[in-house]
Amino acid sequence: IKKNLKYITVIEDDCIPFDGIEIFKEKYFNIKKYLETVDNWYVFLGGTIETKRRHIINKINDVDINLYNISIGYCAHFIIYNHKTYEHYLNHKMDKPLDHVWNEIAPALISLPFIASQDDTYSDITKSNYSYNKRIRETNDRLIKYVKKL
Repeated sequence: IKKNLKYITVIEDDCIPFDGIEIFKEKYFNIKKYLETVDNWYVFLGGTIETKRRHIINKINDVDINLYNISIGYCAHFIIYNHKTYEHYLNHKMDKPLDHVWNEIAPALISLPFIASQDDTYSDITKSNYSYNKRIRETNDRLIKYVKKL
């Protein structure tokens, strides 16, 4: 906030590129380039779980990359936060995981295919080892099949 940053990117240590580092970099820079031209977004999620076709609100049609607004999606391994969200997160009573809070403000953006997955590691939230990578890839594949039908 003090630096007046338009957005910040948070990449956790268990984040892994979805299709390799070169494709990740290309997609990331294209997504950032688009986000820098608009201000009507709140968060961008690099990959999600639990997102179903009914959670896709719409496709962003004025861009060459496949961006969609969604109403539900979990995982916080890769998030780009718009400056509009800073105060919300700083003032929010964090009584639930961060990735359960964003949808209280507005829809999130995702790209299809996703740009990031999460390593299969111990989850502080579920208190167990969790197969994030498998679940993120399953969600990605399911959503791609759905949007191809649109």
